[in-house]
Amino acid sequence: MVDGSGGGTAASGDYEALARRLALAEVENKKLARELRTLIRRNEFNKLNYETQTELNRIVTGEKRKQEMYVSLLLEYCPAIIMILDEEANLLLCSKSAGAAFGIDDVSLLAGRPLAGVRERYGPPVLTDEVVGRILGISSTRGAGHAADGLEIETGAGVFGVDILPFFDESGTFTGILAIMNEITELVEARELAQQVSQAKSNFLANMSHEIRTPMNAIIGMSKIGITAEGIGQKDNCLHKIKDASKHLLGIINDILDVSKIEAGKFELSEASFDFEAMFGQVANVINYRIEEKRQKFAVYIDRGIPQVMVGDDQRLAQVITNLLNNAVKFTPDHGSIKIRTYCLGMEGGYCRIKVSVADTGIGINPEQQSYLFQAFTQAESHTSRKFGGTGLGLAISKSIVEMMGGDLWVESEIGKGSTFSFTVRLMVGEAKGHRLKAGESELRKLRVLVVDDDPYMLTDFKGILSGFGVGCDLAGSCAEARRLVGVRGPYDLCFIDWSLSDCEGMELAKAMKGIPGGARETMVVLVSFVEYGMTMDEVRKAGIDRFLRKPIFPLSIAGIIDECLGVADSGGDPDGEDVDGMFVGRTILLAEDVEINREIVMAFLEPTLVAIDCAANGAEAVGMFEANPGRYGMVFMDIQMPEMDGYEATRRIRSLDDERAEDVPIIAMTANVFREDVENCIKAGMNDHIGKPLDFDEVIRVMQKYLR
Repeated sequence: MVDGSGGGTAASGDYEALARRLALAEVENKKLARELRTLIRRNEFNKLNYETQTELNRIVTGEKRKQEMYVSLLLEYCPAIIMILDEEANLLLCSKSAGAAFGIDDVSLLAGRPLAGVRERYGPPVLTDEVVGRILGISSTRGAGHAADGLEIETGAGVFGVDILPFFDESGTFTGILAIMNEITELVEARELAQQVSQAKSNFLANMSHEIRTPMNAIIGMSKIGITAEGIGQKDNCLHKIKDASKHLLGIINDILDVSKIEAGKFELSEASFDFEAMFGQVANVINYRIEEKRQKFAVYIDRGIPQVMVGDDQRLAQVITNLLNNAVKFTPDHGSIKIRTYCLGMEGGYCRIKVSVADTGIGINPEQQSYLFQAFTQAESHTSRKFGGTGLGLAISKSIVEMMGGDLWVESEIGKGSTFSFTVRLMVGEAKGHRLKAGESELRKLRVLVVDDDPYMLTDFKGILSGFGVGCDLAGSCAEARRLVGVRGPYDLCFIDWSLSDCEGMELAKAMKGIPGGARETMVVLVSFVEYGMTMDEVRKAGIDRFLRKPIFPLSIAGIIDECLGVADSGGDPDGEDVDGMFVGRTILLAEDVEINREIVMAFLEPTLVAIDCAANGAEAVGMFEANPGRYGMVFMDIQMPEMDGYEATRRIRSLDDERAEDVPIIAMTANVFREDVENCIKAGMNDHIGKPLDFDEVIRVMQKYLR
């Protein structure tokens, strides 16, 4: 010891350590620093004068007080559980958080107590067998062979990360143990979630590899068979299968793109007026062929309280409904039943809240599977994709869509008893349109209509639709009741008859209705069914049936039948079904497309229209051809990604030409770039419209009708 009279005493080790720090630091007492540097250089700490000893004692005492204050603050406010133990594993100091874990307010009461005794007395969950065992192990070996020892423990209070380490003095003597515990429950949950997502994506990629390779195998295989096939029938069969496989592949790609946009926050909805029931009719037409294949019963119940015209993204809404119906068909066995119901939940502030439910009699889903059913990259079970196929993305995409529409998507299901998927959306009410009936009110009031169906809902639905048109009707729930009504009231002008009635075949009743004399006009008989049973219209008419109406029924279809019955149907026909032969004869268009096979496809598509097509292999060539003869072209189809000059720049160059035709010639993007921002970029560049690849021939014709006629 070095005696510093009046200034207290300090160990020479403290002096030397402090002296070395002060000698190297920028301290206010320059004289002291110089003296200390001299003593360090000469190694003469035993020659400290009284003044220097006093100053060092003051500094040492102050630093120790600071250290004690820092330790006190650390133990008071640190959220971690901190325990400092001596070499015998007796507690010396604990943080306030440790006291809370032990259930005591004054942690000083633990000082000097053996760890094992504290555990026995207070039983804190964090002092598990593993934690206590490791601390006692370090104590018994005097810290030998123990570096920082970390582990994770699970307790009723959560998951904790525990670090246990021995510490030694400057001479290397074991002097105690430090244990630090941090609650890491959220971190562990996040890590587990990340691992689950990573595993799900790995499974998804493996599933996608299978899903994509399956239709690709069909496309490649059928192409090879078709090339070598000799008979036209076999070639046609190959082409049909290639077409089906291509559509399936496109659906997979669209799902992947949709979920990628959702995760990137770039998924957007568009808003436009649409006919709600017509949208349902399109969905039903798409799904009906799959239902027919499995001989399933399909019913659509539409709440007539839902406004006819809504404002929203009808394509995305149809996507959700189609996805739910596809799943229902997929997981429902042959001859099962699928029902879709719509409900008007209320109107408020120009908005209508709508509920849609799809119920099936399929395999069902257990509660555990339901908990992650709407997560991307997952399916109810791992073998589901192998047995039934699918990407596991549809429900996640659907849930995102309905949430963006102000609603939610959920499932109620029981194993072996089927599932009901329901969702709600909030849509703006649009401006109502007429029912498109061409007959006058007086003619409609005189029309005598009979509806025969053994489904009470169908009778009610028919009556509601006909009442909306101002047409009265009689209802019969059986063949016998229909015959009774005819016997009492005489023949009807129009009869809607279900194909399969409980007491007779609809075809049999239809023939009977056609043979009843005495009516104002010949009875028009419409056979109604969920499926067509493979009969052609010629076969139906030979059986005495005037029209076939596929369920579910929609007002627009009924309106057309009424007009036809009254002889006022539009002779112009459906524009979508218009014959395209010679439609654009005498007109010329410019096709800018760098891929030869794509040019061949467009030219083959449009060949029946007799439109003349000039082709450019890149944007620069397209600009040159148009500039040379601007009056020649009635329209330009413009690809986007082309060599030398892309479609955007080519469009801007054409629009900037000093020619009146360059300003107003319709330029239509025909591109595989189909995201919303791609469409917007096309319009900004000066294009008039956008058609996405793969090409839909009907869409191409509609666009040409819009701009070329």
